[in-house]
Amino acid sequence: MEYRIEHDTLGEVKVAADKYWGAQTQRSKMNFQIGPAASMPREIIRQFSIGHLANRLRNTVEHERERGNCQPRTCYKRRETNG
Repeated sequence: MEYRIEHDTLGEVKVAADKYWGAQTQRSKMNFQIGPAASMPREIIRQFSIGHLANRLRNTVEHERERGNCQPRTCYKRRETNG
């Protein structure tokens, strides 16, 4: 395999000749896991997305309530609970 020498502030690094990236990307590839091996399990990603969706819905309802555009089906009343 052929290599070319790329330079950055940390010095020289060998990059495969057929790659379009430079020295900093090559250093990242050498120092960090990239790709499926470094990914989070699908279950965790799904739970994050559910949490983000719930927050978006809540913020939308709060925004609509502040603007006075609440419809009974789309806006909920926050219940006050004692204890």
